[in-house]
Amino acid sequence: MKKNRTWMVMILMLSLLVTACSGQTHQAKANDPSPDAAAGKPVKLRVMYMVFNVPNDISEVEAKLNQLLQDRIQATIELIPVQMTSYSQQMNLVMTSREDMDLVMTGYMGNVLTYSQQVAKGELLPLDDLLTTYGSGILDSLGDYARTAAVGGKVYGVTTNRDLAGSEGWVVRKDMLDKYKIDTASIQTLQDIEQALERIRGGESINPFGIGNGRTFVTGFYPDNIDSLGDNLGVIRNDDSAMKVINFYETEEYKSLVSQARAWFQKGLIPKDVATVTQSSETLMKSNKIISYIDTARPGSAERISGLVGMPVEVFPISKAKAETTTVSKFMWGIASHSKHPQQAMQLLNLMYSDKEVYNLLAWGIEGKHYMKVDDTFIKYPEGQNSTNSDYALNMEFAMGNMFLSYLWEGEDATLWEQLQDFNEQAYRSSALGFLWNGTPVKNEIAAVVNVRDQYAKALENGLVDPDKYLPEFIEKLKGAGIDKIIAEKQKQLDQWKALKEQ
Repeated sequence: MKKNRTWMVMILMLSLLVTACSGQTHQAKANDPSPDAAAGKPVKLRVMYMVFNVPNDISEVEAKLNQLLQDRIQATIELIPVQMTSYSQQMNLVMTSREDMDLVMTGYMGNVLTYSQQVAKGELLPLDDLLTTYGSGILDSLGDYARTAAVGGKVYGVTTNRDLAGSEGWVVRKDMLDKYKIDTASIQTLQDIEQALERIRGGESINPFGIGNGRTFVTGFYPDNIDSLGDNLGVIRNDDSAMKVINFYETEEYKSLVSQARAWFQKGLIPKDVATVTQSSETLMKSNKIISYIDTARPGSAERISGLVGMPVEVFPISKAKAETTTVSKFMWGIASHSKHPQQAMQLLNLMYSDKEVYNLLAWGIEGKHYMKVDDTFIKYPEGQNSTNSDYALNMEFAMGNMFLSYLWEGEDATLWEQLQDFNEQAYRSSALGFLWNGTPVKNEIAAVVNVRDQYAKALENGLVDPDKYLPEFIEKLKGAGIDKIIAEKQKQLDQWKALKEQ
């Protein structure tokens, strides 16, 4: 019996040792240089990120970046842009196969950028020590927002510096507003937009309104008074001081929106092929398939989108500006947990937030080839080029690091960055700003609930099915899949987060 107890003690001690070592693995890796770096050799950093369209001249931009990076951080770079429609699948393949990867774009964007899930699966490296040692430019740029995406007290991703508050807006072609003499001052509500769309629809053969891949009518007109808490699997009302987590899909707000989506679909305001659309809203407008859509509204949105779609547009805000965890963390960068070069990866990321030359190369390409400098503030396209035919029309400046390092395009307001700073500072801040929950304790329920949501939500939220029939069925199946257990776990973590915040 004594011998058996001895073996049990030895096994327990071994188990604790293994656990302790595994808990230190990521941090040790982050602090230890790779063999190449230790030997003074340039390391190769692989960077994977989402794009709307893969630019033709990516290799030329990569080569130009390599000239800079070898001097600055003893590294070279391999850029791996992946089209939005394939990004989630490609990211899963990279992480499960442990393909060589260093910096990766993450965040909150439907099923495309899935930060919380990546953290729960151990796919991202804790960045706290790396930020302290190599991330001074990031910390100076973002301030308190640098740690907004902390999970369990650790930072696994840093947000890009851009419009950190969210506001939705109706994007519409200016020529159509002029043609139908629509009083733009009257555009204030969902009903105002509906009336304008009905006027336009009567005289045009293309869809007056479109919904690109990754969005729905409900996400476009999301309620002002609700914080999604990252995934809509349990939300709070912003005016609820108790911060009670509720089922979004049971709220009157959700019911009202899916009913309005149904009405729009039946009127022909939502395209009949919305279920099969794989393109972004911008691409749909640029290819003359739609006249308007819903997108983020912020200072400079009209000018940015006009350049993106190749025609003048106006943008009408339809929701108030809110700073929530999901808006702040919509586009982020993280380091793959299996990265071989985490130190250099953080050094590269730091340059994206502090080095104007590196940032603008990533965002706009090569000076003289993809853009021309008007002066130290403004740039323009070379003769004969525009956003539709440039070989480096990435149009992802908001996701490339610190957007406040960007040149302005000729015609933009010279005070745009000051306006955007004011927009961020004056936005309403959710009481749950900074809360990120860990779904691991209910990962099976999450998988089951997401599966149910995939079956019902898009059809309901774009008006394809009758909500009177399918919304009750949807809610019942969500409950059967375990959404109440998810909500209870989220409430528990939110209460703990709130208690720590109030100390």
